Formats: sequence, structure tokens, C-alpha cells
Amino acid sequence: MQKYSYIVPFMKGARKPFEVHDEQGIVRAKVQRYFPNLLHTLTEMFITGWEVHVKALQDGQEYLIKEHFHWTKNKWSIFEDGLIIGTLMNIKKIEMGDSKEITIKGKKFYYLDKALQTQTLIQDEEKNVIAVIDHKLMDLSRKKEITIYSSELPVSLLIGIDYVSSLKKK
Repeated sequence: MQKYSYIVPFMKGARKPFEVHDEQGIVRAKVQRYFPNLLHTLTEMFITGWEVHVKALQDGQEYLIKEHFHWTKNKWSIFEDGLIIGTLMNIKKIEMGDSKEITIKGKKFYYLDKALQTQTLIQDEEKNVIAVIDHKLMDLSRKKEITIYSSELPVSLLIGIDYVSSLKKK
């Protein structure tokens, strides 16, 4: 079991990377929102969260989460060092909270964030808990802690997925 902490930026359009710290306070990863071109930057000024792309760096590995705009359902491709390794998509149309399906190298995981709860669960197909993300409900510091129970998915990728989810909340 490993614990990490991070602080999500307050401004949704912020490009500055935020750091992921382990229990000793050592920086283990960096996550940031990025805009692939000028059109995305300009669109963000008028419609916040229209199309979200996130970059995560950990131990020399770079993970990109790139959104494909769809009118009906949000869907992202997940890249590792430039090669596509999976997808991320919303699995409920009308919901309280957030539920996403993560497919990495043929294996499915689920991101489950229920409304008005302080814990987000990441589970595999057999409902085994991979990670738990904790935050305080009315905390203005936006600090979150993640506890990793299985090393199937890298911590930077899990935090990147959590960041995508927080950026897409209305």
C-alpha cells in the first residue's frame, strides 16, 4: 500500500503542472492540462472544459489522455510514450457523481465517484479495489490523497484520470 498527495489547480484552464508527492514529501510525478493547438486555447476562453487533454509524467514515462469530442458521450484515448494503450469513457448518461470505464491493454477498470462522497474508488472487473482517492468535501485547498492497493496502473495515470474527471464536472 502506497500513499501519495497532490493539490489540483483551482483554475480549470491552468497549464502549470502540479506535483504528486509520496509520504516522505518526495516528488514522484507531475500532471498538467495541456492544449494541443491555438484553437483549443481560444475555445477554452469561451467554453470551459469543452475538450480536455492531460499529460502525466512519472519515472521517465509520459502518459497522455486526449479527448475525442462527441456530442453524446465523452471519450478519451490514453497514450504511453506516444503509443495508444487504452481508452477512457463515461459509462452513464444521466448520473449523480462520475463513472468512467478505463480500458488499458485489454483489461477494464472502473472509476467510481459518487455525489457528495469524499472517496473515489478505482476497481478492476472483479470489483477489487485498485486505488482510493480521498478528499474533503468542503476543502478550499483542493488537496487530495491517493492510496494505491495494486500496482496494475501507474499512479500518475490514475491521478491524470482523476484530474480529467474534475475538469469535466459541470
